[in-house]
Amino acid sequence: MLQKWCLGLLSAEVCFDELGCFNDLPPWGGTAQRPASVLPWNPEELGTRFLLFTQRNRYYQTDQTIHASNYGGTRKTRFIIPGYLKKGDEDWPQEMCKVGHTMKNF
Repeated sequence: MLQKWCLGLLSAEVCFDELGCFNDLPPWGGTAQRPASVLPWNPEELGTRFLLFTQRNRYYQTDQTIHASNYGGTRKTRFIIPGYLKKGDEDWPQEMCKVGHTMKNF
């Protein structure tokens, strides 16, 4: 119990308006699977982007095309997260989406 209390005193936390708060306590940090307790950076500073690829919309989109898309929340959805420590400007995530959409049940 003392160990958890001490960890609580030494923990760090960061909050973002729409996303909520994140801390470096288990299960998000200080575990064998995540030994580095790195808090998320501000999405605005990172330039976080959300891209939506569907069977009909297979190419890079803008906010306007995402809002006008034919996305259906009842359909199977997959998320590709290219890395939280990189800028995400590599080509492979978009190529992975294009290849996946050529498969019937991707």
